[in-house]
Amino acid sequence: MKKTGALIVIDYLIKEGVQYVFGITGHGCLPIVDALRIREKEGKIKFIQVRQEMSGVHMADGYFRVKGKSLAVLTSIGAGALNTAIGLGTAFVDSTSLLILTGDTHTNMRGVGVLQEIERKHDSDFISCVRPITKRCWRTENVRQIPKIMQRAFNAMTTGRKGPVVVSLPMDVQADTMEIEEYPEYSHDTYGAFGCGSSENILKAYEMMKKAKRPLIVAGGGAYYSKVSRELVMLSEKWGAAVVTTLAGKSAFPENHPLYGWHGGSKGTDIGNYLCRTADVILSLGVRFADESTSSYRKGITYNFPDTKLIQVDIDPSELGKNYPCSVGIIGDIKQVINQLAEVFENDNHVVDYLHSDYYRDIENNRNVWFSKLGKNREV
Repeated sequence: MKKTGALIVIDYLIKEGVQYVFGITGHGCLPIVDALRIREKEGKIKFIQVRQEMSGVHMADGYFRVKGKSLAVLTSIGAGALNTAIGLGTAFVDSTSLLILTGDTHTNMRGVGVLQEIERKHDSDFISCVRPITKRCWRTENVRQIPKIMQRAFNAMTTGRKGPVVVSLPMDVQADTMEIEEYPEYSHDTYGAFGCGSSENILKAYEMMKKAKRPLIVAGGGAYYSKVSRELVMLSEKWGAAVVTTLAGKSAFPENHPLYGWHGGSKGTDIGNYLCRTADVILSLGVRFADESTSSYRKGITYNFPDTKLIQVDIDPSELGKNYPCSVGIIGDIKQVINQLAEVFENDNHVVDYLHSDYYRDIENNRNVWFSKLGKNREV
């Protein structure tokens, strides 16, 4: 079947389960708009026009945070497309997955300034502007590249450490046609893709964990997106560990659980900061240790590293030891690493009766103090 490049793009979005495209229509993306109209009439996808391109990116970002599903944002050429930069920056630093589809100058007209083309330093240079705040960027040069680039874009933004991606589509490539019957089946399931943590480091972490008197788990955005709430409860109860989340990790752990201490950092809670600074061993799961969650790294306010020993788990090797030295660093899928640690606890028959420990009574007492403080504030 012969399809335009634009229709190939939209059909790929539908194949990947994308339900909505946010954005602003313009001359630079009219073939994609036509393709959207065709598929929207068939009830396969919906286009939602926004007032400004940045709003579309924020909407896609919020949708991913709530639903865990990636959406697309459509823009035209040049200065309008650059309005996506603020939203892209937010998605990049918080590792949320979304796709920007932007129109681009015809391949044979680059450098003439078509429709506010960014061309004074380099021809059609939009991608250079957003490269620092995206996980990956592509510019299609030929309609036959589109199926492969779309597959790579979804693979990049939905696996590993997630992030936003950009695909730039020149107007002639959008309108050009090619024969395509069906799209190859690809899996973007990340569970197992990055494997388990190394057995050696898992055992090192366990030896440190079982000696802890005041253990703490800090769950970040990586834990939230990994959907490990059930596994976190299991591990915290096996280890007898309190649990604190970063703001990005909020909801990764049940907030009505008696081991929960809410948040650490300058925007955190009294009990959260208390548990962080008095812990002797901390297991961090997908945590960046950014300045707000650490009270600007002032020792003794939120954390007490290096006096407190840190076991840091992350899918991104560059995060290990970046802001605090870690005694054990584990690269791997968070869900698998948690299950590995839980298995070692079981095999060693290491059982913690945390409900009758002095540490649990301290957690309970500080939770009550926090609730009392909240009650007094609400009376004001």
